[in-house]
Amino acid sequence: MKLSCIVIEDEPLARKLIVGYVERVQGLHFKADFADAISALAYLSEHQVDVIFLDLHLPKLKGLEFIEKLHFSPLIIITTAYHQYALESYAYPVVDYLLKPIEFHRFEQAINKIGDYQHRLKIDIRGATQLGDKFIQLGSRQVKIELDNILYIESELEYLKIFRKDKAPMRIRQSMQGVLKVLYPLPLVRIHRSFTVVPSKVTSISSKHVDIDDISLPIGRQYRSKALKLLKTP
Repeated sequence: MKLSCIVIEDEPLARKLIVGYVERVQGLHFKADFADAISALAYLSEHQVDVIFLDLHLPKLKGLEFIEKLHFSPLIIITTAYHQYALESYAYPVVDYLLKPIEFHRFEQAINKIGDYQHRLKIDIRGATQLGDKFIQLGSRQVKIELDNILYIESELEYLKIFRKDKAPMRIRQSMQGVLKVLYPLPLVRIHRSFTVVPSKVTSISSKHVDIDDISLPIGRQYRSKALKLLKTP
């Protein structure tokens, strides 16, 4: 099965080069290209893709800010002329960081890393015990949260509600991508525009719902295929 891809690059020649590279790789399926991240977000509001080739210095909205606004978690391959953002970028689902000018053999190396990245993701999703504690900003305070107690997260516009076992939900002002960084290495799977679950806490799955004990959460149509695949990983 081919991986669907889009390219976000504001330089026409660089965009044409990367699109050409994508079309040369048998395992990739090119869907669309964009000169800015705003246009890409509009496309992704109605379509879901597997891989995004992303420049960082973009007009209107920078590359890392774009990742923060995504409502799902595709694999990201950075394509940039700037090396100084490499460390920061790996707080996101970044498979590889390609520096321009990009040679085709280096592009192929990045594609080959996708399989290893997905394998590590599946191992992480199986869940670990004793994940430890993290501190989350709650108003003017830093509040400790036990990762092992988290069941699922609900999005409410610019706020998130973190539901925990035997405790009241914690409501924080944070983006979903932002909280994923804060809660790492807690494995999480997005199942709906509004819901992200901890796979090890899921007690049953159907084509339209995920149950966590007596709580039933909907699976969004655009998340269904990937979410069910990840949640059913043995």
